[in-house]
Amino acid sequence: MASSQSKDSRLNVRQLSTLLVLLLALNLPAIAQTYSGGVRGSITDPGGASVAGASITLTDDSTHQTRNTTSDSAGTYNFSALKPSIYGLQVTVGGFSPAERTHIVLETQDFLTLDISLTLGTANSVVQVSADAPLVDSSTASVSTDLDQRRLEDLPVLGRNPYITAKLSGVFVNTGNPQFIRFADQNGTSTTSVAGGPVAANLYLVDGVPITDTNNRPIVIPTIESIQDVKIQANTYDAQVGRTGGGVFNTLLRSGSNSIHGSVFGETRQSSWLANDFFANREGVPRPDSPYYNWGASLGGPVVIPHVYDGRNKSFFWIGSEGYIQTSPYTESFAVPTALERMGDFSKSHNADGSLNVIYDPTKTFTDSAGTHRTPFAGNKIPVGQLSTVGKKYRLLLSTSPAEYSNGTIQLHRNG
Repeated sequence: MASSQSKDSRLNVRQLSTLLVLLLALNLPAIAQTYSGGVRGSITDPGGASVAGASITLTDDSTHQTRNTTSDSAGTYNFSALKPSIYGLQVTVGGFSPAERTHIVLETQDFLTLDISLTLGTANSVVQVSADAPLVDSSTASVSTDLDQRRLEDLPVLGRNPYITAKLSGVFVNTGNPQFIRFADQNGTSTTSVAGGPVAANLYLVDGVPITDTNNRPIVIPTIESIQDVKIQANTYDAQVGRTGGGVFNTLLRSGSNSIHGSVFGETRQSSWLANDFFANREGVPRPDSPYYNWGASLGGPVVIPHVYDGRNKSFFWIGSEGYIQTSPYTESFAVPTALERMGDFSKSHNADGSLNVIYDPTKTFTDSAGTHRTPFAGNKIPVGQLSTVGKKYRLLLSTSPAEYSNGTIQLHRNG
């Protein structure tokens, strides 16, 4: 009896776990649709009348996956939830020549209107039109800039940070340190203003999923080789991404196709290619050793397991990785007290103009109707009895340098 109850308990737990997984799976499309687009339009005859019942096929050029529909009684058709890609459209109906539209470029959140006018003819004659000119998305007033995979790979991108390409939009201003906008610098990426919006009010999406942390930083910056499309939306964007007062960075990750594609790259910056710091040269400090290495690779294609599974036209993969190593020693100059100054003797301490750096006795400073009056130490030397106990301890921590200047200061250099 106990064994039966234990078995039933395990079954209940397993069923509950399965149900939770299914519920999560059902919810995934709901949060991942902010990158998808659509193609819609109307089918008409040579006289402009609507053509109902036309068979319409939309084909993804990279994966050869197809979607099918028919025009309704008003001659209209609609393909929704499409991932950004390049498509081809074919329309067939009895009594008319088949019509084909090729090279339809659909970018992130584009909803294109593509009307097809059929010509009388037979199935043997095909009317083919190439959509070389980009179609305009008239369904939204969103002001945006879309950077596709080719432009991301061909353009010189500072720090290999895809989000910095938003500068091409003309509404992007980076308010942070330009040294920290590399693909590994989430903090530097977050210090951007889009279209005059607040710096800490941008929204970052990857495949429709928000990746913005509480400090307005993207928790991850995808590598350029792993990105298919980045859309920077400045303002008047749709309500589905309207959770911010700044800009929206909508990123779509790359997917494989029916053919194998990949890339390998590497770059370096050696210390010998750099100039030494001006102050380090003046002090005779050698140039620090600070080489930089950046490398990465990517690979994608159909999922094929010989004799087990052929995923062409069905299943695809894309993987990418990037890394870097940068040694960052640095040289800094500090002004520290000379040996005499540590003993309270400032008789040889001069300003840049050659005048004596006068040290005043704080115990003999007073204010009257004529103003504030200060009394210098005799000989510009602080009596030993008036030296601070804390100061005496602190001076033991100071180190010296061989270089000493005429103004009585010592420069301390540090590498590391």
